[in-house]
Amino acid sequence: MTHVQTTVICPETRAELAIDLPADDQDLPAYWAKPVSVECPICNKRHVNSYGDLYRRGTMAPFQCIDGPVLLH
Repeated sequence: MTHVQTTVICPETRAELAIDLPADDQDLPAYWAKPVSVECPICNKRHVNSYGDLYRRGTMAPFQCIDGPVLLH
């Protein structure tokens, strides 16, 4: 099984929690809109993010992208 390493950011402490998401090509459409729930060892709360957001964060991390305005024409 293929995995993507990504991070969940704790909204309480801003700590980054490293997780591995399953990322097989054939399963991506089924996972994309589903929530991912992570028990935070820092604040002891459960944080929920969308799979798609976490996948994008993990795949784009090596490129150190900077958020900026995007104009579509």
